[in-house]
Amino acid sequence: MKLWQKVFLVSLSLILLAINVTAGIILYTSHQRTVQREQEQAATQHQYLAATLQNRVVYERLSQKRPLLSATQVDELLDTLLVSQSTADSGIAIWRGKAMVSQLQAAPLTDAFRTAVTKSKDSAVQMTVATYKQRTYILAGAPLALEGNTYTLFTVTDISDVYDTLEQQRQFVRVVSLVFACLIGGVLILFVLRLMAPLHRIHNTLHCIADGDYSLRLPEKGGQEFRTLSRSINQMADAIELHIQQAEGLAESRKVFIDNLAHEMKTPLTSIFGFADILRIKREVSDEQRQEYAGIIVDETKRLQALSGKLMELVTAGNVALDREDITAENLLADAARAMAPLLQRRQMTLRQEAEAGIVLSVDKPLFTSLLYNLVDNAAKASQDGQEIALTCRRAPDGVRLAVSDHGIGMSADSIAKVTEPFYMVDKSRSRKAGGAGLGLALCAEIAKRHGAALLIDSQPGEGTTVTILFPNREKGAAL
Repeated sequence: MKLWQKVFLVSLSLILLAINVTAGIILYTSHQRTVQREQEQAATQHQYLAATLQNRVVYERLSQKRPLLSATQVDELLDTLLVSQSTADSGIAIWRGKAMVSQLQAAPLTDAFRTAVTKSKDSAVQMTVATYKQRTYILAGAPLALEGNTYTLFTVTDISDVYDTLEQQRQFVRVVSLVFACLIGGVLILFVLRLMAPLHRIHNTLHCIADGDYSLRLPEKGGQEFRTLSRSINQMADAIELHIQQAEGLAESRKVFIDNLAHEMKTPLTSIFGFADILRIKREVSDEQRQEYAGIIVDETKRLQALSGKLMELVTAGNVALDREDITAENLLADAARAMAPLLQRRQMTLRQEAEAGIVLSVDKPLFTSLLYNLVDNAAKASQDGQEIALTCRRAPDGVRLAVSDHGIGMSADSIAKVTEPFYMVDKSRSRKAGGAGLGLALCAEIAKRHGAALLIDSQPGEGTTVTILFPNREKGAAL
């Protein structure tokens, strides 16, 4: 059973129960008041009849000028008097002791009630309600003193119409309840469907999201609770969609990474395998050829070694915990210059260092030295022999800027957007010739990120490139 059906049935049942209970209480209260009123009337009639009988007996005694009437005379007189007191809806019976003196109509006088009244010493009228032949009666009885003898007067009043009316009212309530059930049910089902409409929208939206449609959003309308729920679901859908996009982007980048890695490894491995196989199967190889083939194998092996080293650095840069230490910018640049000296000397390049005094950086020295080494190495690969590379560190309004500048081939705007991606190379033939694999700037970007810095690239084709590591301003007194 659906939720809206349960809500409808429960609500309808509660409403009908409330109507019937209320009607039942009203009917019961009204019926009890009617029965009580009938009992009061029956008691009044009983007392009136008793007084009438006593007055007639006294009158008869006085008319006969006797001190007392005999029991037989009283019995005959009572029998005569009862005829004049008879009505269609009542009965009268008079008992003297255990003997019935007179009775009009077949009164449903129970033995238990008669015995209780006869034995009672209370002169008040006693009453009860009894059913006889599918009719309902009020039985009233009380002692009656006549001419020195004790009689018992019983009156019977038919109140079947009161119970018939009650049954008619009950039937009326049933009919009204049925009519109200139809009317209320129709209104209630419309109300419930309207009330449950937001839940249906939520259910359908969640079902679509579960099936992979992450673009759906719920309209924030309805009651406060539904608006809050819709807003929460929309926020959840936004988060899911973002995570899915990130996951898809990560999966795509990993695929590109693996493809590029396979491509970069394929060429040197092919060369190594090819020339090694030549040396293995070719019996007559001149010393010059052997030296040439061995040189190629060594160069390609170095290339693979450099590639694996860069990959290892790139992987470990994001996982190894930083061991920071405070170091002045002058010392940091000087250490990087010493490490790059052999490479720059071979190409007759100069490295100009400029560090503003008083700048202290909090960095992992070996890791950050690797960052500077890669930046200078990339600058050297993009430059001609004999050109100058600048390594500077200065304060700026937005923080401390550490920059490496060259006058090399430069990059286009499209290349700048991709250059930090692993294996991306601006000039593939030039980079491979220089032993590069497109991992240097990707590694630099990762190291800068680990230090809370940003890597910025400014370049123009044919005019050179400036790569800046920006350490943003921090709270006063904190080391950068």
